[in-house]
Amino acid sequence: MKPEDRVIRFPDDDAEAIRVMVYWMYSDELCVQQKHLQTSGTYATSQHAMESCWGLFAKLYVIGDNYGLPRLQNHCIDAILQSCASKLPIICPAIIPYVYANTLGPNDALRRLLVMDFRCECASWSLPYFIRNTKPCFEFFLDVTAAFFDDKPERNPLDYHVKLERPDIDFCKKLHKHDDGIPPCDDLHKYHTIGQKNNSESAEVSGKHMGAQTSESVEPVVID
Repeated sequence: MKPEDRVIRFPDDDAEAIRVMVYWMYSDELCVQQKHLQTSGTYATSQHAMESCWGLFAKLYVIGDNYGLPRLQNHCIDAILQSCASKLPIICPAIIPYVYANTLGPNDALRRLLVMDFRCECASWSLPYFIRNTKPCFEFFLDVTAAFFDDKPERNPLDYHVKLERPDIDFCKKLHKHDDGIPPCDDLHKYHTIGQKNNSESAEVSGKHMGAQTSESVEPVVID
């Protein structure tokens, strides 16, 4: 066997996202470095957003789509919802152009999550910032507009005061992909972080992260 035969190449994918995916394949958990949370501001620029946890989860979701890993996509959806609930009130809008450039159709789960979250949480004063600091995404605003018209009351079309349901309500039914016969998820799949000081839980996860790919029973994967 030639040495290069034991190397899996992902020339079109982000190396850090692939590393997180490989760990997920062994542990069924997403584990991200603390540095991704330090650049996770809601109104970051596009470049900073793609280096944050928002960008990492979006990249992993696209990788799951490209390689037929719906469970990975489900976990990425859950990680984004977890970040919304615990850290920031709204998904970073700067990842929207990347998501729309790398997914297809309005029925894509991550697109629908972005639309639902934007409608529920985005204040009108944030729109100018979003337009100035991100690439235009006309298709996204079409989806948002269509979603508002879908919620228009039939009895009184002029009444646009509708009760918007948060994306995390019935998240599995609305956003997950499952094979027939698989029961719905009751809880979000939590992601873990490494790189924090004075945190025993993070240190334990870090040890799992470092050891999962170097077990004697498993061939290591070389990311090129």
